[in-house]
Amino acid sequence: MKVSILLFALIISTSYFGISQNLLTSVAERIDTIVVYDTETKIEEIKILHITFAQLDADFCDSFHQNFKATSSYLSVTQARNLSTIDLNCNGLLQKQWDGDWEIKSFELILKKPNQVQRKITNKGWNFNEETKMLLTEVNQGDILAFEQIQLAHPKKGHASLRFMMEVK
Repeated sequence: MKVSILLFALIISTSYFGISQNLLTSVAERIDTIVVYDTETKIEEIKILHITFAQLDADFCDSFHQNFKATSSYLSVTQARNLSTIDLNCNGLLQKQWDGDWEIKSFELILKKPNQVQRKITNKGWNFNEETKMLLTEVNQGDILAFEQIQLAHPKKGHASLRFMMEVK
């Protein structure tokens, strides 16, 4: 029988962020440590994962409009190419009470390059699919990543749609 334990540490890695009403957009990095212990063989396996993600940090998630736009923020080329997920954090200090999480159902990622045709990928869930990751390998300085139609669902509050942009510096 194998037993898995997941430990993680969150490290905010950028000083460039955008704030719109109650929503902060930024790039963050997290290091996850997964320990798998096999009780039969008594062998322990340790995996360390480095995850870079676009983070939406909301102080008060009850106030989401049906269509909400956050301000733009910045990220480096390296950060853009290493993005692997999008995260919505609704555990701000102003939260009245916890009554479930907003789930990211899908989003569109649009890569805007100067003087070129925009490329758009639709992604289900919050983890980036292979097609989205491949698009990010083409990011260069001066490009814009537009996260559009971020479809959110909540068990009690219904649905909302968010969008924001990140400029690659």
